[in-house]
Amino acid sequence: MPATNNTPTPYDAPGGPDLFINIDTFRETFCADLPIDVAAVPAVSQRPLRVAAFTESATAAGWKTRPS
Repeated sequence: MPATNNTPTPYDAPGGPDLFINIDTFRETFCADLPIDVAAVPAVSQRPLRVAAFTESATAAGWKTRPS
């Protein structure tokens, strides 16, 4: 079943377009435990995710070299 709460940006680059969570469904999808006014801030300031992130294989494990 395809995701219905993602919207592609009009910019199409190699690896596919960028996606973002629909602002109307952002709170229910990403942060349902937050009050509406607090959830509005990340909804309008979210950074898009490249479609290729769902299909590309990882080339290295970041946890091996990045401190957490």
